[in-house]
Amino acid sequence: MEEKERYFFALNLPSEAETPLRLAQDHLPSGMRYSRTNYFHVTLKFLGGIPEFEVMKARLKAREVCSRMSFSEEDLKVSFTKVGIFFRGGIPSVIWVGSFLSKKMLDFQRNLDEGLFQSGFRMERKRFKSHVTLARVRDGADPTTETIEKLRRVGIQKKSFQMSSFYLMKSYVTPHCPPRYEVIEEFRFG
Repeated sequence: MEEKERYFFALNLPSEAETPLRLAQDHLPSGMRYSRTNYFHVTLKFLGGIPEFEVMKARLKAREVCSRMSFSEEDLKVSFTKVGIFFRGGIPSVIWVGSFLSKKMLDFQRNLDEGLFQSGFRMERKRFKSHVTLARVRDGADPTTETIEKLRRVGIQKKSFQMSSFYLMKSYVTPHCPPRYEVIEEFRFG
């Protein structure tokens, strides 16, 4: 099996965020592939599999965008909202927890996306939806209407968490295995 390496910018959630996320996972029906990692995160910008010189270009642009913004403590809070489902072809594919980001943090995400676009990276076509992946529906699974309704009733503790940094991450993805993550660089919010 071929392992794929992909890069992305993310808000890595603090360890105290794991408890409500794991509790929500415990209420998911069978047929899910849980996100079992030390890096529950909100993806700010997906870069994909890119060569090393592009990685350096992305790092420089992220530093520049971050240095142009200042944040209050309130700006850097992330809180959970609800559990939701992304569908592909009418079938559930990803179970997620919505994350509320401040207007300033959403501005930062947009500035990062636009700055990277100006540096030659692809602009996101879809509107940004701040979320944390809880689980993916296993390939070949065809959840019943009852299972989908069960997913819709899963709840999440409404907690807030203080962020201080965002990260350039590298994921190692192998089919049928959970991804592994590596921190490439930490960027502190000023």
